[in-house]
Amino acid sequence: MTLIGVPLILVAGAATLTVIGLLGWSWNRGGRRRRLPTRVLGVLLGEALLVLTIGLVANRQELFYPSWQALAGRTSTTAGSVPVAAGRLDASLARHPDQPWQPAGSAAWHLAAPPAVTVPAAYPVRPVAFPVLLALGGRPAPADLVEVRLEPGPRTDALAGLPGLLAGDLRVTSHGWVIVAAAARVPLAGRLVAEFPGRFTALAVTGHAATPPGCPVPVHDFATWAAATRWAVAQSPPALEPARVLPPAEPS
Repeated sequence: MTLIGVPLILVAGAATLTVIGLLGWSWNRGGRRRRLPTRVLGVLLGEALLVLTIGLVANRQELFYPSWQALAGRTSTTAGSVPVAAGRLDASLARHPDQPWQPAGSAAWHLAAPPAVTVPAAYPVRPVAFPVLLALGGRPAPADLVEVRLEPGPRTDALAGLPGLLAGDLRVTSHGWVIVAAAARVPLAGRLVAEFPGRFTALAVTGHAATPPGCPVPVHDFATWAAATRWAVAQSPPALEPARVLPPAEPS
């Protein structure tokens, strides 16, 4: 049960109504010595549950805490250990962090506009691999991920080879990617998730669209690109540090 899901809100709302109903039923029942503590406890519990329900609704709208991990404060960028090779565009991205991206073979994608990439401010100074936010049909809010913006055209039905092409040009992870897509691009997003199993961890949709059949990752609808971006970023792991080489142990 997710922190921003409707089921949790319904459970909290049902609990609130149950407590209020029981409080009304028991208000004048029992002896006088039992009424006061029962009333006080019931009022306090009902108020707490009501505040909780309102807070869950507000959190779903504004995404203050998009996940249980965020609520617990477990969203730090503690690094892992994987080898990271420099990307072919690293030098260029250090000067121009937002630029067109034209990998070989991208003409076969039949996009309506040239693809573009944006790297976070830490990209030029941290030799680490970054997760990817793939935006289909719009511009996401700024994030501490490598952002790839694609505008699919009428003939775009696949993005063959995209992960490998991106990995050659930028320092990106092989997993933990997220997709933020306009509602009309959800079928394409679903095909991407199915074509590259284990690479994507979440799909955020701006607008309303049916979930792709058999989609193995969480899918949520949002009213704005900013809200969709915040939630998607919260589902992605932190950047990964290069492997550390330990000195050989001294002979005993």
